Amino acid sequence: MSNEGTGPVSLVHPLEPLSSEELARSTAVLKKDSRVSESARITAAMLVEPSKDDLRAHGRGEAFERCLRLIGHDFENLGSFAALVSLSRDEVLDLEKQEQGQAPFSLTDLLVVIQIVKEDPGWQAALRKRGVEDFSKVQVDPWPAGGYPPAEIPSGHRMLRAICFVRESPEDNGYAHPVEGVLAYVDLDEGRVARLEDHGVVPIPPESGNYDPDSVGPMREDLREISITQPDGPSFEVDGYE
Repeated sequence: MSNEGTGPVSLVHPLEPLSSEELARSTAVLKKDSRVSESARITAAMLVEPSKDDLRAHGRGEAFERCLRLIGHDFENLGSFAALVSLSRDEVLDLEKQEQGQAPFSLTDLLVVIQIVKEDPGWQAALRKRGVEDFSKVQVDPWPAGGYPPAEIPSGHRMLRAICFVRESPEDNGYAHPVEGVLAYVDLDEGRVARLEDHGVVPIPPESGNYDPDSVGPMREDLREISITQPDGPSFEVDGYE
């Protein structure tokens, strides 16, 4: 980012990595903007570094404005958005609604989907048809459904498609026990399973897919040592943050 016409306003080295304090500050600055609601979730943050031309023209030791690009989703006002936040000024320089595509999903999105699916009566009935009564043993995986939302979900809504597996214990490999034929399409904007597909009961594989010593027996003891070294050191040098 060029600071032509504004002068340097930050004493931070232009290539210094983002800190947790800066991430927290940038989110706080954005949340103070009246265009952003309390429902907004930040899912990506990127440092906007000076261009190589600016570094050449002004020198690496000169101050540059410290800016972050924040990507997130606001369930009440904006939908998916991109914001440019200056930490040098504690100010939102730009805020745009994303008309094409959506912000990445956050861990919170995934956890919400899992809760919505497990509380859905239709999904519970589909699992009971397959002999599953203890839903605490069900592993729900929210997988993005790409650009093909079902008709039940309005255009622009945030959607995830969930599939599931059975885990007999917390350490069990659930992927060995897929629950075939049950697909839950979750509308995160409305907080509900908007469409549930049940393509017929297929027996859940009972075989274990665990590979720990308790399941498969003693581990191999005949493996030979591998040693990778650089006796003359690495073939690069580090100068500050370069």
